[in-house]
Amino acid sequence: MGLLENPSLLPFRPVPVPSPRSERASLASTARVQFLTTAVRSAVLFVFQWLLARAYGANAFGVCNTAQAGMQTATMLGRAAGDTVVLRAHDEDHLASGTTLSLLGGVAAAVTLAAWGLYFARGQQDVAPLIAFGLAAAAVPPATLLFPLGAGLQRQNRFRAYALVVTLLDPVVRLATLGAAVMLGGPWWWGMSAFIIGAVASLVTTIVLLRDSLRALPARIAAPGEHLKVITFSSLTTVAAALQNAMIFGALTVAASVGTPRDAGVLAAAIRIVTLALWIQAAYATPFLPRIPRLVERPDHHDDLQAMYTSVVRSVLWFNGPFLVGLVLAAPAILALFGAEFVRGAVLISVLAVGQWVNSATALAEDFLPLSGRSHLALANNLAALALTAVGGTVLGRHYGVLGIAWAYAGAVVLLNAVRALQIWRLFRVSIPLTTVGRSALACGGTVLLAALLPIRVDLSIAERLIAGIAGAVVALLAMYGIASHSERRALMALVRGVD
Repeated sequence: MGLLENPSLLPFRPVPVPSPRSERASLASTARVQFLTTAVRSAVLFVFQWLLARAYGANAFGVCNTAQAGMQTATMLGRAAGDTVVLRAHDEDHLASGTTLSLLGGVAAAVTLAAWGLYFARGQQDVAPLIAFGLAAAAVPPATLLFPLGAGLQRQNRFRAYALVVTLLDPVVRLATLGAAVMLGGPWWWGMSAFIIGAVASLVTTIVLLRDSLRALPARIAAPGEHLKVITFSSLTTVAAALQNAMIFGALTVAASVGTPRDAGVLAAAIRIVTLALWIQAAYATPFLPRIPRLVERPDHHDDLQAMYTSVVRSVLWFNGPFLVGLVLAAPAILALFGAEFVRGAVLISVLAVGQWVNSATALAEDFLPLSGRSHLALANNLAALALTAVGGTVLGRHYGVLGIAWAYAGAVVLLNAVRALQIWRLFRVSIPLTTVGRSALACGGTVLLAALLPIRVDLSIAERLIAGIAGAVVALLAMYGIASHSERRALMALVRGVD
């Protein structure tokens, strides 16, 4: 049996598992704080994208978001699984290993992204793509370092500091920088520089918080004798994560290649709006991540692992189900806020929301494989999903435009999560709570269907459509509550009150 097939051969040892009862209240409270902070983050990111679109138009918006998607992909690649190394570690020495890996990986990924920008901009008279990718590349190294340092805060149970600094500070600084650029009449590329300033601000603050832990640690990739193990694990994990993030980058690149930067801008707006739900999902799940590597290697704690997974899925669906319903019903009004040229992307939100709802219904599934030492499976999954997005998007995009690309992206997301759900069942005997998922699908799908059948005027104002979206979200939430079981309602209370 190889190294990655047997996690016990890795240099990371699980720490003793505390009593589930003693952890439950703390985890629920921490998850609620992280959830609320990320809800604010999502609102700030929405305002950032809205301001960028309104100030500079669909063309500049498309260029910036294509470069941003490249930056996010490069960040996932450059992080070099530094955060996973820290989370799976049994001592603080691995904080140095994770940080060094992410620093080296971040620099390499930044150079790669800059080179891709040169290739992407070849033959074009407009230098905007070249500028955008150059600024995006400069933001990669500080962004990658936030992953292992953020994991260090998590290992020290400093989740409130993590929520405020790693989750919230970066987008707030971004928005402030862009706002200053707009008020001063600055060019569009000032908006891209906001990513550099935001990442640096969060990085410096995190280093200050971890100064005592970092002061005595040597800069090294691994302890003596562990280099090959750590580098192998790191390489597979980081490429797998980068491939998953490359799905958005691939979809936007196809849109810009098959169509125009304006088409990429419309698709980018729809994707950014829908993936606000992904931020919520990832944020709520964050406090539970350190438990996964401990529990998967303890067969006697299988029931705790299943209970944790079920609880996370239920809590995520309580928010994301109604939230996505509201987005679908209010899509024309939301995109109208970005500008009249974005409104044609309303149908894209409906297509993309299906994929994101399925992603919410599997919640932590994407984290099981890398955190259990099975990054090779995650890599294969994400590579196949990226290929489906790129090939399917190119074929369908030529026939149906950006709608075809949205179909390809959403279809790849659905298939990817179906495969993940099957894998964690076969490997760990952990299953998604199908009853909960079915009830959420019934309530949310039924609400959207009911709204489609109602004789609603097509000439509603922006305010009226936003109100309709809020009303639809409330109806979906009430429908979910009406058919929910007692345990599912307890998950809602955990989300609202922070107690389990």
